[in-house]
Order: sequence, then structure tokens, then C-alpha cells
Amino acid sequence: MTKKNERLKKGFTLVEMLVALTIFSIVALSVSSIFRSGVRTWRAGNEWSEENQTFRTFFQTITKELQNSVNYSPEMPFEGTGREISFLTLEDRHDFKRGTALALVRVIYRYDAKKKKVDRMVSGQEQGFEARNAKLEGSMENIPSFEAAYAYKPIYENGPVRWKDEWRDEKTIPGGVRIKIGDFHTAVCIPAGILGDEDAFR
Repeated sequence: MTKKNERLKKGFTLVEMLVALTIFSIVALSVSSIFRSGVRTWRAGNEWSEENQTFRTFFQTITKELQNSVNYSPEMPFEGTGREISFLTLEDRHDFKRGTALALVRVIYRYDAKKKKVDRMVSGQEQGFEARNAKLEGSMENIPSFEAAYAYKPIYENGPVRWKDEWRDEKTIPGGVRIKIGDFHTAVCIPAGILGDEDAFR
């Protein structure tokens, strides 16, 4: 019997077993680490995607409502500050008798800095279009910041539009509203609106 056959009959030595076990452990740890990293990346991407979708839906809704806003009456003006927007708009409302129909409503978006959320409230004809009678129709949670600004005429002719955090003209609606939520922002052009004129309030 050769030495080679004798070695095969004896099996592996302790040193060989330890080396094989060490190599296997290193490979297993590497695979496990890569897998955990992949799961973390997937979770982070999934959370970002959900957050992105929430903001996209919010901006689509408020853009449509602002573009449909109307200057209905001086007694029911457009009101805007840095943390709250209140305006009359035309939107589809469901009624059991008439089905879906276009209706005039007051929509209020209000940011609560302490609770880090934006509430969307609606006041229709039954509530007298009053903000204090508005019903809560939805909230967006975990909002780090909310800023609204309104388009005013430039200081110089052909200069850039100025953005102010308050709309002061009770007789008109702004020609543009800029909204920023955290890192997301949009600017909405309102066809029925005008650029604000600060000189009119001095």
C-alpha cells in the first residue's frame, strides 16, 4: 500500500480541519454581511420611495386645487401665510343624490410645527365656506418643515418675481404660490391670479 493511500484512509488532520473551518467562516461572514447590507439598502430605498410617493400625491392635489382657485367674493378672500393657505376652489365632490359634481369649497392647508403634520380641511356651502367650520379630510405626518410663499411684482421692471410669506390682498388671489416641504418644493401658477403689489398696502 502506498503512502498516498494510507493518508486517504486516515482522513484529514486537525490542522487541515481548522484551516477549512476558518475559510468557511470567513466566506459565511462575508456573504452574511453582504446580505444584511442589501436588506438595509432595500429598506431605505423602500422608505424613500413611499415618502416620495406621499409628497408627489400631496403636490399633485394642492397644485390642482390652487389652479382651480377662484376669486368668488371679497367676503371670502384668499388667505395665505407661511404655514397656512386658505382659498376657494372648484373640486369634484361626491353626493349620493347627484353623484359626482363640481362644487365650490374652501380648502385649508395648515401646518402644525409641534406635531410635524399638515392638515387638509374642507368647508363647503353647508359650513358657510368658513375656515372655523371646516372638516378635516386628511393629514400628512412626519413633516419636518412647511413653507408657503406668494408671488409679488418685481421691484424693478423686468426684474425677478419676489416671493413673500404672506398674501395681503383680500380682493384678489396670487398669480403664483411656492410650497416647500422638507427637501421637496414646487411652484404653482394660478391662471386666475395676479402678482401682488406691496405698494398698494403702504
